[in-house]
Amino acid sequence: MPKTAGALTTDPVVIIGGGFAGLVAAKELKRNKIPFVLFEGGKNIGGLAQTFTDEQGFKYDLGTHIITNRLARKLGITDQCRDVLYFGESIWLNGRLRSYPFGLLGNKKYLIDALRSRLRFPLLRRHENLQERFIQEYGKAFATEVAIPLIEGLTGSPAHTLAADVGDKLPGIFRTIYLKLGGLFTGKAIAIGYCRELPESWNVWHVYPNEGIKMLSERLAAEVNDHIQLNADVSRIIVGSDGVKGVEVNENIIPTSVVISTAPVNILSQLIDGANDLSYLYHFQYSGMICVTIMCEGKRILPDATLWTPEDRYSFFRLTEPSYSMPWVSPPGKSVITADIGCKPGDNSWDLPDEDWYNAVLIQLSEIIPGIRKCLLGYKVLRVKFAYPIYYKQYEPLRRQFIKTSGVKGLYSIGRNGEFSHLLMEDVYVRTIQKMKEVISICKY
Repeated sequence: MPKTAGALTTDPVVIIGGGFAGLVAAKELKRNKIPFVLFEGGKNIGGLAQTFTDEQGFKYDLGTHIITNRLARKLGITDQCRDVLYFGESIWLNGRLRSYPFGLLGNKKYLIDALRSRLRFPLLRRHENLQERFIQEYGKAFATEVAIPLIEGLTGSPAHTLAADVGDKLPGIFRTIYLKLGGLFTGKAIAIGYCRELPESWNVWHVYPNEGIKMLSERLAAEVNDHIQLNADVSRIIVGSDGVKGVEVNENIIPTSVVISTAPVNILSQLIDGANDLSYLYHFQYSGMICVTIMCEGKRILPDATLWTPEDRYSFFRLTEPSYSMPWVSPPGKSVITADIGCKPGDNSWDLPDEDWYNAVLIQLSEIIPGIRKCLLGYKVLRVKFAYPIYYKQYEPLRRQFIKTSGVKGLYSIGRNGEFSHLLMEDVYVRTIQKMKEVISICKY
């Protein structure tokens, strides 16, 4: 079992955070026989990769998680995963459903406007902000009615204040069509936009662990359990003129020359003691998210597995029904619908009672699914403080610099929050493995 944090007598590599990235780093260190200790501030490992099971047998994750068969193979859990049966996305706009991307191609306004934009701007260039990029890539109509409202709903920030690099996460329309056709040909839920570090292809599709996304963390933790210390409050990373010297954990000083952090970067900046090299990270911001999960009688209640809702009339920017694609995550004949709402601590609505959020979502959801009230079984409201990094254009050069190096010798930052990058789970795995190669080379030689 993981231990409670206490004093150590050796100088191991220190990992801060027991989420997916921290556990991947721990596994690599153990595989290479590098001494280390992982400090997790909470009482459980897993970070955002959590799966909850209620008394009725419903399973739901903290946010929307899904992985690829390629990642499952790398983690050695292929036999514990099932293929996702279907993974469709649609947009609900003006009371109509349009599938992505084929349904949108049937909208003459969007299609003609996009072609005009491409003729006017035949070569992609460096854009001043995300709003400009979306308009030039997708045409003004689709950009202003769909793409921009969705990104603003997710981040809570105007698109003209965001860096154009936010758009790098989204696959191009022709690439999307190619991969969608692959799904029709292979009968698989081909992964689209879920992996950037490795090539997307017809051979990479979505799978989901039998026991939920928490299985990934549990499997990794089982291999490094003796190195994990829970309830470990890391209050300082001590830095000298020549790099990392140690960390303070539960008022104990732990000597070390290498720290691997998964902490949100604005928190990391406050942990540094002895150098101001990372003080700029304090101003980096994350969007939060409130997830209202509703348990229902029936299957395939939504018109698609994922429904994007760009109109201002909806407080949520996305609706998902996991059992649409993975029937086994809900009891027979039942399902869950999750409404994702962009909101962060400090907003007036963040601390609204759970019941108020539920009622607000239910009123809006009734416009899309008129009979939803007849099949309600319960609800759960979850709050995610650090959901997505917000790429403000004002600090974009600094963000790119930080991704390459922390600037502090012996300090490495990994994971979505740690790299301040729009990474999903396979990319987190790949990028963490890449950084660990550097750490291991330093520790061995």
